[in-house]
Amino acid sequence: MIKKLLPRALRALLSAPPSLLTRAAGGPVERDGQTLDAQLGVMLAGMRLLRMRESNDVAKSRRGMDEQIGLVAPDKIDMHTAEFRIPTSGGAIASRLYRPAGAPAKSPLLVFYHGGGFVLGGLDSHDAAVREVADRLGAVVLAIDYRLSPEHRAPAAIEDAFDAYQWARAHADELGVDAARVGAGGDSAGGNLTAALAHVCKDRGAPQPVVQWLLYPATDLTCSFPSHRLFAAGFVLESKRIDWYLDQYTRSRADRTDPLISPHYRTDFAGLAPAVILTAGFDPLRDEARAYADKLEAAGVPVDYTCARTLVHGFLNMTGAVHAAREAIYDDVERVKVRLFG
Repeated sequence: MIKKLLPRALRALLSAPPSLLTRAAGGPVERDGQTLDAQLGVMLAGMRLLRMRESNDVAKSRRGMDEQIGLVAPDKIDMHTAEFRIPTSGGAIASRLYRPAGAPAKSPLLVFYHGGGFVLGGLDSHDAAVREVADRLGAVVLAIDYRLSPEHRAPAAIEDAFDAYQWARAHADELGVDAARVGAGGDSAGGNLTAALAHVCKDRGAPQPVVQWLLYPATDLTCSFPSHRLFAAGFVLESKRIDWYLDQYTRSRADRTDPLISPHYRTDFAGLAPAVILTAGFDPLRDEARAYADKLEAAGVPVDYTCARTLVHGFLNMTGAVHAAREAIYDDVERVKVRLFG
């Protein structure tokens, strides 16, 4: 009962006027010429007050992520869903198809890869968020339950991402979608997989997605950009946690500069899918997303880049409680929609 009431209580608290929220958070939070959203300021202050700490136990961390997302995720939108098992080079993986009301019979398709540091997350952690994205797109979304680390280290997830994308195109009729209008997208680790997918498609002569939607993507796993130091602690995703994720995901430090795993280190960006890139101002991954957008643009790839300067990492799953997160996601989905529907 308490767990069910917590999201309502939190949302009621966050509905207070911004001036009261700022005072409750101890004043405005400013960094690098940016001011943190007032609702997020209260959330982060509450996390510090409750001394919420992330476990290094993988199973506990996975349960914890699902519980924390449930506090701020959007309400689940009712729509048709279906489960599919997708054969991959590493064995069959699960997926979930979302068809919103009003989607055309031969709908465009967005293949979606969830975030969670390559270690956490799955179909259920992002279920409410993916429903919201599908509803706003007015198109079908196929969420992919790729293999996680440390059970399956890199490049297992990248291979799953490619195999799932290829399977979706090959089974377009079964899915009720248009094989000529298949895009790909993901948040955080899923953004990394989406970026890697475009390169792997080019490497292997497979068709490019019609759009690559990169939500605060991890593109440089060496964590070398200044934003990793500017926002190392206190803004949801912390440097210690990033190191923990990467220790689970990669076999060695050398893996982090492998162009397959860190798309930032690719040398050829020509001919990749048009990109819609959204990042957050208070995010360690902010600068590498901007640098990746610059590399795409320099190669002639159409890029629509936006930085939601008041937000933190992971805000796709915060749209149920944080107004600025909802606005940023809704605006970006419209940009994706333009590319997806052509």
